[in-house]
Amino acid sequence: MLQPSNINSYILKIVLIGFISIALIPNLSRAESDSLNITDKDITVAIESRFIIEENVPANFINVTTENGIVTLSGNVDNLLAKDRAEKIVESVRGVRAMIDLIAVEPLIQPEDEIIKKNVNTALTDDPAADSYELTIQVDDGTVTLRGMVESWQEKQLSETVTKSVKGVKNIRNEITVNPVTIRSDSEIEAEIIRRLQSDVWVHEGLIGIIVEKNQVTLTGSVGSLAEKYRAFTDAWVNGVTSVNVEQLEVEWWARDRMLQNPKERVSSNTQKEEAIRHAFSYSPRLHHVNISIQVKQGTAILTGIVNNVAARHAAEEAARQTVGIWRVRNLIKVRSTDPANDEALERRVQKAFNQHPMIDRYDLIVMARNGTISIEGYLQSPTEILEAVRTAATVKGVTKVLNYLEIKSSSMQKSDEEIWEDIRRSIWWDPRLYDQDITIVVDDGVITLTGKVPSILEWRRATKIAKEAGAERIRNRLKVIDGPDFLTS
Repeated sequence: MLQPSNINSYILKIVLIGFISIALIPNLSRAESDSLNITDKDITVAIESRFIIEENVPANFINVTTENGIVTLSGNVDNLLAKDRAEKIVESVRGVRAMIDLIAVEPLIQPEDEIIKKNVNTALTDDPAADSYELTIQVDDGTVTLRGMVESWQEKQLSETVTKSVKGVKNIRNEITVNPVTIRSDSEIEAEIIRRLQSDVWVHEGLIGIIVEKNQVTLTGSVGSLAEKYRAFTDAWVNGVTSVNVEQLEVEWWARDRMLQNPKERVSSNTQKEEAIRHAFSYSPRLHHVNISIQVKQGTAILTGIVNNVAARHAAEEAARQTVGIWRVRNLIKVRSTDPANDEALERRVQKAFNQHPMIDRYDLIVMARNGTISIEGYLQSPTEILEAVRTAATVKGVTKVLNYLEIKSSSMQKSDEEIWEDIRRSIWWDPRLYDQDITIVVDDGVITLTGKVPSILEWRRATKIAKEAGAERIRNRLKVIDGPDFLTS
């Protein structure tokens, strides 16, 4: 058993030597100390442990079973976003090969179908990107059916995402038809998919095969996690594609082994990185018909231009961050609304959006507007809820800036340093990107310090996110990035 020092610090070190050598880890099962023997039971425990940490997933009401790496979720949650959050957690656990989600959504208070239909229609109309889609909405006992026609798979998914954020929605049947405006040859589609996979920081494309026949795409080979499989599926939806099949794309945790991967040198020059970001922009429904200039210098993407909503500004920054070779983003994009409102009207718009949101409707948040800038104050229970509040405000027409003064006030008892350390330790060990990295964790009076080395900025950010989710009061991320800029390597 690890003995704490006189400052109550707890340290974890994971070192990659051939396979995995783990030191200073107390109470590990045999499977946890041997990465080649991940059992179904260990996977189940890992998922349930993550559910307990996540405030927005009701762990007591969700059942988890695993058989041959296939995870089945069942039980009940009170909103669709909680179900989605549970899915994302499962996708990010090493060893999970597939998932079956049988979770039922049962809202505490169920609005009438007509009210849900009205609110879904309002949400789509009020969204700066989805407002132009011509869709029909049908609601039957909380199940929303979306029909209509859009030009891309990404627009179809955005419509579903907006609908999920409406209170009372139990399920979504997305029957929207994608009618690509571009006709392309199979060879053009294949080349575009390769380019997308190579520029995506979340995907190692070296073990992925691509087959394109009559605009229908099949991906084969291996990826390291279920989350990476979904990213590859998303990347394959390029212009001209009518369907994507990933049934032959197997999830094998060993596909993440650094010794099996080649460094991503395909996106090397500044011009190539700028072009990769520009391609990413072209597939974001929030960035259609916007004029954003992109300049890359020493791994820093500088974005300038004008958009008419905050969500578009955020989407541009996110797309740049997820491009290979980009270490940081200077977002100088200006927001100038084409649908301005006075301060009082804008406050009402934002408050209305909060009241219809299934995750944050129960909180009494203070919303103040001044010349298009919205400030939000109050207490929420998790980083996920804060992110949802900011994103919701960002999609309200007329908002040009969001000032986030929200704080976390957990309903659970405050964690000890040892509990925080243990949560981070397990999350890192089960993370497909971090399990084999040289990371040292020190927790002292709620303050987390991370030291060691990681291969890229993606792992650097992932470690920070895990530390935040563990309930840290403050994080000092001093990890060095091996293939990174001077300010992260020196």
